[in-house]
Amino acid sequence: MYDFDPAPSVGGRGQSPVTMDYAPQQRERRLLLIARQATYLAPLRGLLERGLGYGVSALLGDRDAVTSAGTTGFDLILLELSDDLARGATVMNCVPRFVGATPLIVLARGAKDRDEVEALDGGASDFIRLPCPNAVLLARIRAQARQFLRSEHAELKFGPYLFRPGARELFDPMAKARIRLTRTENALLRYLYWQNGRAVSQYDLLTEVWGYNATVCSHTVQTHIYRLRKKVERDPTNPELILTASAGYVLAPHAHGHLTPLT
Repeated sequence: MYDFDPAPSVGGRGQSPVTMDYAPQQRERRLLLIARQATYLAPLRGLLERGLGYGVSALLGDRDAVTSAGTTGFDLILLELSDDLARGATVMNCVPRFVGATPLIVLARGAKDRDEVEALDGGASDFIRLPCPNAVLLARIRAQARQFLRSEHAELKFGPYLFRPGARELFDPMAKARIRLTRTENALLRYLYWQNGRAVSQYDLLTEVWGYNATVCSHTVQTHIYRLRKKVERDPTNPELILTASAGYVLAPHAHGHLTPLT
């Protein structure tokens, strides 16, 4: 388990240590923190790095600075708007133009209901009013991270590859090569991945991936597993990533990492 030292809440009192939740291993998560005032950056950045273990990039400026810097490669974007709202700015005049699919969480002190509504209707994933206890702030961020991790835009570590379900591909960083997956192969791998080391029966795969019907049989599963192994295994006849279990199939523990802390 991972505990971080209690630190003052963002605008509130100190909180008790928080136990991190668990998820399959992936590459280091990166978070972009944006604020207009430097006084907000340091305490927020420290809290996020200690409490989440993310790689945090801090950017001082407005949405035009964000646009020029780009948001590609970040798993989450946090936008601190206390100073902007205090000066009478509207939320939508502060939100970066090119966020894309990356979850955007807006933080603001002294926000009104209309600010929250405007942010959420404008595409923000969450709106957190300050002051906010550390535990609540970190939990809200983790919730958005989990949701994004299961989305089509996630990038998951699978053995030596990065698995990109939305693109239906595996990327080999060492060889700098992409392996295309069929729709069924992608669905199979994704379903197995999220079982967290639990063996899945052929019947479950038929039901979850194909939607069981009389025209599909267990041989269909075996055929697609073999084709998938040919794409990802060094030796498909002696698989190291996608294993055969008594109950069906399971990913090897090292294939998706043991259930490890988010850090």
